[in-house]
Amino acid sequence: NGRTILTVDDDPVNQMVFQSAFESDGFVVARANDGFEALEYLKENELPDLILLDVMMPGMSGLEVLETVRKEYPPDLPVVMISAKANVQEKISGLNRMANDYLAKPFDKQELLARVNTQIKLRWMQRVANDYRIRFSQIAATVPPPILERLQDENKILEVTEGSGTADL
Repeated sequence: NGRTILTVDDDPVNQMVFQSAFESDGFVVARANDGFEALEYLKENELPDLILLDVMMPGMSGLEVLETVRKEYPPDLPVVMISAKANVQEKISGLNRMANDYLAKPFDKQELLARVNTQIKLRWMQRVANDYRIRFSQIAATVPPPILERLQDENKILEVTEGSGTADL
């Protein structure tokens, strides 16, 4: 039942801070000291609920790790970038490469936890919405076409009346 977070940072002090913050919030923390360890972890283990990824690391940058994650793993796996590079261009670069969020160091522990928890909730809500879409499609497949057409027509009428501010049919 525990939520798992993979923290990727070459600084052992940062890793200890992350571990303390996340474990106190009920997370199981997996640690990788560089991008290569992070990718190895992802290959050998169940995917975490979120990756917290430092941008500046030796060998393989966080942006390079992010590009690999986006190519090889499900697109709904949240990645939060964290970096001492706090200028707008760096943040935009990370977000344009499909990071879910970008937080500058030094960071506020409560803000970090709030951002991480928000990304995990968004992922969960997306999965629930997808499950409902699948269930609806399965149910719709059993409804006779004339009834389904009528329901679709009534839904269009409802959308129009809701858009005008009235919802009484």
